[in-house]
Amino acid sequence: MNGGLTLHIPLPYSYPQRGGKLNVDPFVIANSKVWQVQTHYPPSGAPSNYWNVNYSPWGNTYLTDALHLGITRSFESIVDFYGNTTESVSHYAFIGPSGESHPISAISTSNGQEIVLESSNVTGYRIELAGTPDSYGVYPSARIIDRNGNVYTLGAFVPHSPAPGVPKCTVTRDGVVTPTDIATEDPEPYGTTTDCNELATVTSVADSNGNTVYENVFYASTSTDTEGRPISVPQSPVDACAAYNYPGPSNSTQPITYCSTTISLQTNFGLSDVTEFQNSNNNGSHSTSIISSITLPDQTSWNISYDNYGEITQVTLPLGGSISYQWTTIPLPQCNTQTPVSRAVSTRTISDGKTA
Repeated sequence: MNGGLTLHIPLPYSYPQRGGKLNVDPFVIANSKVWQVQTHYPPSGAPSNYWNVNYSPWGNTYLTDALHLGITRSFESIVDFYGNTTESVSHYAFIGPSGESHPISAISTSNGQEIVLESSNVTGYRIELAGTPDSYGVYPSARIIDRNGNVYTLGAFVPHSPAPGVPKCTVTRDGVVTPTDIATEDPEPYGTTTDCNELATVTSVADSNGNTVYENVFYASTSTDTEGRPISVPQSPVDACAAYNYPGPSNSTQPITYCSTTISLQTNFGLSDVTEFQNSNNNGSHSTSIISSITLPDQTSWNISYDNYGEITQVTLPLGGSISYQWTTIPLPQCNTQTPVSRAVSTRTISDGKTA
């Protein structure tokens, strides 16, 4: 037991799908254990450690569904002082609907590049690089195949920030590191190294009988299921408050309203050699937008409160009950990590909303 907390809120607009293999099953999820110690290496002078928040690629307290998968990787482009360019990709990782990362390993390569990978655990996912590789053998996209034979088609890999304040890409020249949001410069100066964090997400899923769900929750506002029914979904993070309509009984529509709040993140881990999050200049914005309420069609709602660490302190349930959490800082086992402590739930209090 590490004192971690995962909140899973099922949403009431899951519909039977043709073939029975591609159930969307949307839900809202939040995970703790997101704080990590990171190191800043300046062009000159000594490196320094600071606290940063390391959300999954989908965010924290976000809307997702059972088909929402993704792949992350590291991209590197090097232009030497003679103008010769090389490109490579590495560190592929498979990201599941709940933001969990699954280890994957290559089972096939071509010209030194990984082209087919499989999960190293019991999940049984197979990842195949897709599209036409460039002149350096780098593939632009991928697809995922699960144990049931469902094929998940992904969009192109694009630069992605893995955490608040962490740039999508960095360009290094003459020892100077410059953050950027682009994958390459055209033309790149000689003696330049460009490194990017990249992410590709699912755009459609097809089962073995050809039934297809068109899915892009992370970037779009509408998905289409196997029956051709449009399903509106809010983007993550949700902006302020917005109502989305879903198909209901007798050709009606049923609204669900999502609201978010902005939290100014602040830490107080108290480590003498690690700068607190709010005092560091290496993590960009010190605030985050996060889902705070979900109002259902019958006007009952889920309400979520947070502390300055972004940890959940209370969940109020649709029927009036609540679950409250208090947090403390605990030491972590030192297993090849530079993060020595973590936030953990110290007490949990359950109320039915009726008993004093």
